[in-house]
Amino acid sequence: MEMILTSTGTEDARITSPLRAFMDDITTLSKSEVNTRSILKWLDEEGEWSGMKFTAKKSCSCTLVKGVQKEIKYQIAGDRIPMVKE
Repeated sequence: MEMILTSTGTEDARITSPLRAFMDDITTLSKSEVNTRSILKWLDEEGEWSGMKFTAKKSCSCTLVKGVQKEIKYQIAGDRIPMVKE
């Protein structure tokens, strides 16, 4: 999993694993919706390649724009990721 995480990212988007995390916890940080969608697509492809599948219902998303939470819906593995406020 560490190899997948360290090989992911662009200048504007990085994937980091939280300091105190279990092996299957991933946090993504991005400066734009486009980059977030790109990261999720890449993670989904790499997960499928490695025989793993992300479970959207066990995940949550939170999009902040200038400190205000926006309702932007993301998906992974073909399922919608619930937003934090849901």
